[in-house]
Amino acid sequence: MPRRTDPSPTNSTSRKIAVALLAVVCAVGIGWWLSRKPVELNENEYDLTLAFYRVCNQQSLKGLQKIEDQINESFPDDAPRSDAQSALIAMVEQAKQGHWREASVAARQALDDQVKH
Repeated sequence: MPRRTDPSPTNSTSRKIAVALLAVVCAVGIGWWLSRKPVELNENEYDLTLAFYRVCNQQSLKGLQKIEDQINESFPDDAPRSDAQSALIAMVEQAKQGHWREASVAARQALDDQVKH
């Protein structure tokens, strides 16, 4: 009959540390989620966000460039930006870095924020 060996103490400690780190990350994520302020979009910002959401789902670099061009035309650099404009620009930057999924989730959340419950 094979002899059972207990897990090494180092392996057990590593697991405990990993579980503790995961718990901390989850707690911070939940705290951030609960504290975030919904984005209010005007009609133009809503249309741009919806188009951006579609581009993210297709992961289209050509479509992303078109959205970025429209944003640059709609939001001049020298004008003060609203929270919604800043959020949309940040989403585009995420997608440009290849984080399509995260950008898509952020766009979807911005669209969902427009629903009045």
